[in-house]
Amino acid sequence: DHSWLENLLAASGMNHSLPDMSDLHIQANISDSLTAPQVGVTIRSYLGDVDIAGSLDLQKERFKMGFFLNRVSLGEILSIPHMETFTGTGEINGESFSGEYLNAAFQMQIDTLGFKEYNYSQMLLHGSLKPGEYEFHMLANDSSLKGDMNVVLNLADSTYRVKATGNAMAQLHSLHLYDEALTVETGLEAHLRGRKNELESEILFNDLTFTSSRERAL
Repeated sequence: DHSWLENLLAASGMNHSLPDMSDLHIQANISDSLTAPQVGVTIRSYLGDVDIAGSLDLQKERFKMGFFLNRVSLGEILSIPHMETFTGTGEINGESFSGEYLNAAFQMQIDTLGFKEYNYSQMLLHGSLKPGEYEFHMLANDSSLKGDMNVVLNLADSTYRVKATGNAMAQLHSLHLYDEALTVETGLEAHLRGRKNELESEILFNDLTFTSSRERAL
């Protein structure tokens, strides 16, 4: 029974219905010293498999964790329509166990991510996490989606700022996002600023090009 977890999420302001986890199996191993243990966690479920392994230094508040996710049903877990399973590997390492002082770097290799019956592949996400500043960089080299995108999120008091820059090429028909053969290529620069119920935005598309199957550029 995972009703306790749903109640915890609701108390945190997240009313999210969780999928059935009755077949969930979790195994954890801790070795070496208690102040600097080696940690391993294995999770098995019909929703997918997760393996986590790494090390902690409790005295210096340092950590390094690697993880492998195999056919994890993100769509069902997060209730996102058309999203399917995810397989990939990643790593995160840094200092501090407190969000106030967290300083960490991460990377994730996306082997396959299903969306609308298309499996995206050859994608890499990496970035850094610091108090009030979060940076993400994504490289895509999928056969139908290629791009290079950088996003920086800054939080200060009740204000947030987002800056996104990059470029992308997408074959919309191959991605099952458009009924006819259509390729989109563009550069992007976006600035968002929000505070409470206010939002300011500026989005610029550079060299935006649409190419149809008839090789006609608009």
